[in-house]
Amino acid sequence: MLAITSRQDIENQLEFVRELVRRLNDRGVPVLAGTDSGVEGLFPGKALHRELGELVTAGLSPADALRTATSTPGRFLAEHVLRSPELGRIEEGFAADLILLDADPMLEIDNVSQLRGTMSRGMWHPLEAMERARAGMRSDR
Repeated sequence: MLAITSRQDIENQLEFVRELVRRLNDRGVPVLAGTDSGVEGLFPGKALHRELGELVTAGLSPADALRTATSTPGRFLAEHVLRSPELGRIEEGFAADLILLDADPMLEIDNVSQLRGTMSRGMWHPLEAMERARAGMRSDR
């Protein structure tokens, strides 16, 4: 394990990881996004948005970065974990949760945070309803 003792150590490690991810992607190795995996201090969704930005900073195109959080994990789960052929694509007969954005993430990856709403299990959830639900959860504490 690499001991991180200074800001420079952190920056060096970050540059190494960026270069590694870029090279893996360039060689066709499937890259899967994964900062939302229950790590303390990371808020699901927000952490993923930052990770997508980091992937673009590392040299992936916005399309490649988006694939790391969408079709690539879907295909991986379908093949290796769930053994379900209905994952990994937006197509009739496939299971898909979708988000609708107000801006194109292919033009600027940070546009992934311009959320309008989500479609999950066939139900539409507008942003306003999700914000009300989140506020209600916070007030229950």
